[in-house]
Amino acid sequence: MAAPGGGSRRGVAARLSRWLGVLVAVGLAGAGQAAAPADLLARQAVVVNGDLVGSAFALADGVAVTNRHVLRGLLPGDRVALVAGAARVLAEVVAISPRIDLALLALPHGVLAPAPEVSAAAAAGAAVSAAGIEAATGERRVEAGVLVLPRLELAAFGPGLVARIPGARPGFSGGPLFDGEGRLLGMVTALRPARDALPAPGAAVEAFALSAAAVRAEAARLLAGRN
Repeated sequence: MAAPGGGSRRGVAARLSRWLGVLVAVGLAGAGQAAAPADLLARQAVVVNGDLVGSAFALADGVAVTNRHVLRGLLPGDRVALVAGAARVLAEVVAISPRIDLALLALPHGVLAPAPEVSAAAAAGAAVSAAGIEAATGERRVEAGVLVLPRLELAAFGPGLVARIPGARPGFSGGPLFDGEGRLLGMVTALRPARDALPAPGAAVEAFALSAAAVRAEAARLLAGRN
């Protein structure tokens, strides 16, 4: 396993600042093109923290995010295994948010490419996709769904949105939620049975996702050293 490059808070903050400056241009560049599942999986990484298996995605080259609960038991400065495609590396835990279910990771350059973000909020009924891993089988996959609530804030997690994603499973936690064109909407954070579905194994589920805007804002806050 390779050690992460540029794992200091100062170095990561500099990369994030540069990324924030070009965010709008990157987001507009991908508009109008439907994303293939393989392209979406290329934006997702697997986090292996002992018996916990979750997902992550990049905000910038060398800067990734996952859910705080995926890193249970770890502290800033610790390292955790991360698999992106054929690459298996050790990512450094840079910061863990005390405010929302979010943690920052530093990883080597070039391991995981960031996804473009949307420039406007999606509407209810819009097509979405989540990229993650089925923890029981180790299969990485993309699951399609539909946006149910464009805005919802949950005290235990933070501000976000709700999508109906029948195939989402716990290993999707910390992974990216995309719109129909492969642009980042948020981070899958919590799952529950769909309220109008019969309780049964494999029933349709609703996913709460932290919004991309909330993730970006909290990442900047953490890197600036604010609690």
